[in-house]
Amino acid sequence: MSKTENIRDQVIGNITDIINKIRINDMNDSILTQENNLQEAMGYVESVRDFLSTPENILGSDKTKFGEIAEQVEVGIRNAKDALNGDAIKATFDGVGRTAPEDYIIDGVQVQSKFINGINNNLRHILEHMDKYKGFSDNGYYQIPKDNFDILNKINNGEFVEGLHSRTIESAKSLIKQIERESGNSFNEVVKPSISSYGDVQIYRVNETLDIHESELRKQANENEMKIISEYQPSFQEALKVGAIGVVVGGGFKAASTIYSKCKNEDKKILEFSSEDWKDVGIDFAKGGCKGGINGIAIYGLTNFTNLSAPLASAFVSATWGVSSLIVKYKKGEITLEELSQQGRVVCLETGAVALGSIIGQTLIPIPVVGTLIGSLAAQTLVSITKDQLGNKEEKLRSMLLQEYNNTIEKMDKAYKASIKKIMAQFEKLGGLLDMAFDFEANSKFRFDASIKFAREIKVEEHEILKDIKDVDDFFLN
Repeated sequence: MSKTENIRDQVIGNITDIINKIRINDMNDSILTQENNLQEAMGYVESVRDFLSTPENILGSDKTKFGEIAEQVEVGIRNAKDALNGDAIKATFDGVGRTAPEDYIIDGVQVQSKFINGINNNLRHILEHMDKYKGFSDNGYYQIPKDNFDILNKINNGEFVEGLHSRTIESAKSLIKQIERESGNSFNEVVKPSISSYGDVQIYRVNETLDIHESELRKQANENEMKIISEYQPSFQEALKVGAIGVVVGGGFKAASTIYSKCKNEDKKILEFSSEDWKDVGIDFAKGGCKGGINGIAIYGLTNFTNLSAPLASAFVSATWGVSSLIVKYKKGEITLEELSQQGRVVCLETGAVALGSIIGQTLIPIPVVGTLIGSLAAQTLVSITKDQLGNKEEKLRSMLLQEYNNTIEKMDKAYKASIKKIMAQFEKLGGLLDMAFDFEANSKFRFDASIKFAREIKVEEHEILKDIKDVDDFFLN
């Protein structure tokens, strides 16, 4: 394994790390935006509560205040939902007088709210308003309680409505036709449902209604965050993107190496290259690009589906190529198992060094231990790579390396032994690198555990976090 190839893989690893961090940063930004949206949405709900806190300022008697309450709930909750989803705020009282033809404006259109008890009473009040304000329905519409609207819509569509007297139904049909005749528009263009039902906005119940809306907003915010997390998960498309970058980097490194070699060894200038020389460069670019592309995808997989850092993943991929070539030589009889052990550990030294850095972080350890640790981690990496490729020989190699490790440990002081034991335990937590990389069940478990940690990190309530398969089944099936 050449130094150039190690550098190549580290470059690909660094690029992969940048791509991963950009994705994670974008995800965190989106989650933060969602959290801010929720706060803004709750502000609109709170504004309705503020309105309700001074009932003496609400128009009408205690039995009729629900009319203006319905208007406040309509505007406040509509705006809260828009804010939560990051949409433009559409509903407003701005520019509307308390006795104006319209009660509020939604998306630039005038709206008159009619909250009357009884389905036909709503229609009669609409007709009275249309008679008083000629042409209102040309540029505006009426809102009635959603439960009343649902019944009237069924009647208008000729559907059966249980519990209504035939006279009530016939009267409703007649009033609907009159509204359509006088407005020149269909019933559903002139009359639309409110967010609230008639009972929702009664003064004794409206706070409970707001509690329900608040709960729904929080639930929707949580679902939005889970959707964001899902959208920003590692993907096959992103892996291909890293692979494509790996092709360019790997091909570039190999082509540059070939050009340098020709210039140095053949004493040529680039301008003097023949078509055959450029053909060699092109072939080497293709070879390097193919290898770089494979490495890019492998590094992307290791960094996203196991708990490996980009430098460690890059070093491991480099070591895998180097050890694989040694295994081929061993199987051809070109080197012995002892030579495979010695050369393999040299190839894996970088992986051991990076692994040690990943594990100890800022921890201070005795200097004499460092070499032993790096060698031990390199040996474990070698065993991990050769597993399932050497058959019974792999166990012999493992025993050989273990014996060397034990002999070295026995010569150390107790303090050094304790340091090594502690750090090697941390390395064991990484698990077999190849096993983790290609055990999809383990990968799913790792990601599932990570999602639980992330949910707690963003303050999802504990009872709402799915912690096992049963929780997942209950969530989707119930």
